Amino acid sequence: MRNTIFIGAVAVALGAGGAPLAAQADIPSTEVLAERQAIVESWPAPQQASYERLPSDLREYFWTLPAMQWEAFWILSQEQVRGIMRLRPEEQEQVWREIEYKLATLDPSEFEGRPTITYTIPNNYGPPPASALNRDYPVCGGDIQDECISPGEAEDAGEPGS
Repeated sequence: MRNTIFIGAVAVALGAGGAPLAAQADIPSTEVLAERQAIVESWPAPQQASYERLPSDLREYFWTLPAMQWEAFWILSQEQVRGIMRLRPEEQEQVWREIEYKLATLDPSEFEGRPTITYTIPNNYGPPPASALNRDYPVCGGDIQDECISPGEAEDAGEPGS
């Protein structure tokens, strides 16, 4: 009798009577669902329609992204997003950082429609650190071969000493 009660309690705890506990944990609360709905309703009608046409796996993945990555999500094709979804979490973070960087450096007037953003993994370390930007580098030559500007680039930029 005690074994039957114990097994029954374990079955209930493991979700035998409904969704597994892992799935229950992934179900957003009504508060979260209401917040998401308010966000969707704040979008322009064409974007709302695009969201409603998304397959459920992409809709769920969309809500796992930080808000600053939503713009990139809409620019990518569903195939591209699914490609990112198949990556390990740390690779996904790297790809999203790279996409954000590319979007930040693109001039939107240079393209029409949906641009194709390509990415390479692994060994793509992303943008250089901020400390490497806006520095004065010497012109390469003689003993100076690292952290320097090639003579051709220095000449084009009008750098002194070129």
